[in-house]
Amino acid sequence: MTQSPSSPMRSEQMLPAEEDLEALMRAIQGRHRVKLVYRRQLDGVTSIHEIAPLDIRGGDTSRTANTLYLWAWCFAEQEAEMHLMDRVERVLELDQVFDTDDLLARWPTRRWPLPKSWSVPRDWA
Repeated sequence: MTQSPSSPMRSEQMLPAEEDLEALMRAIQGRHRVKLVYRRQLDGVTSIHEIAPLDIRGGDTSRTANTLYLWAWCFAEQEAEMHLMDRVERVLELDQVFDTDDLLARWPTRRWPLPKSWSVPRDWA
């Protein structure tokens, strides 16, 4: 993960550009890794993550149900991550394919249980 000072590229209330959302959906369906440029909510620092995107879905509580999250596996940190979709600055789909069986076996289900059904359609899991 790399970090750089905050960039005022997008309003805090905006979702990622349509092409970035489409790239994430394609990557989920095709099991492709992506480079994700993300602006942290806490301090506004922009970071770049190489991740396996697993799903895009609303939160599980009444307070977070209308907030979209990107469920992902971070390869640098070797752990699951949840990214607020309105903080995604850019998405670059990579050629490398991730191993869904391995990632789902390593997913921290006690912290974030896997859903009964995925929001983004796919032919895996």
